[in-house]
Amino acid sequence: MILTPCFERQLVGASRDAGVDRLVVGAVVVRKGRVLLLRRKYGDFMGGLYELPSGLVEPDETLEEALNREVIEETGLQLVQVEGYLGYFNYVSGGGQNTRQFNFMITVGEFSYISLKEHDAFIWAQTSDLDRLRISQAVRDVLMKV
Repeated sequence: MILTPCFERQLVGASRDAGVDRLVVGAVVVRKGRVLLLRRKYGDFMGGLYELPSGLVEPDETLEEALNREVIEETGLQLVQVEGYLGYFNYVSGGGQNTRQFNFMITVGEFSYISLKEHDAFIWAQTSDLDRLRISQAVRDVLMKV
C-alpha cells in the first residue's frame, strides 16, 4: 500500500477537524513473526515504556516522508515499503498538546543491527511477550491488528 495524496488528505483533514494539534507517525516493523519495540529512556516523558518507532510529522512533510525519516532516526533501518494502515490513537503529549499517532505496517531493508539514539533498548517481541512489557494500551491495541 502506498500512501496516496487523497488518503493522506483524509487522515490529516479528519485530525484537524477533531482538534488535533500534533501529528505523529508510528511504524510496525515485523520480522520473523516478531515486532520491533523501542524502550524510552528513563527520565524522559513516559520513561521505561516500550513503544513503536515513531515521531512527529514536520510541517513540510507527508506522512510517508515522516515515517521514513523517523524509522531511520530511531533505528537506523531503511523503510522499503508501507504495507498497510493500522489505524490511529490519540494522546496528550508531554507538552500538553492533543496528538494523533497514525500507525503503519512497513517493510524495511536488510540489516545487521539496530541503531538507537533516542531510546535505551529494543526488543523483537511476540504477542506473548506483551504482558510482561511496560507498554501502553494504545500500542497493545495496534499490535493486536498485526
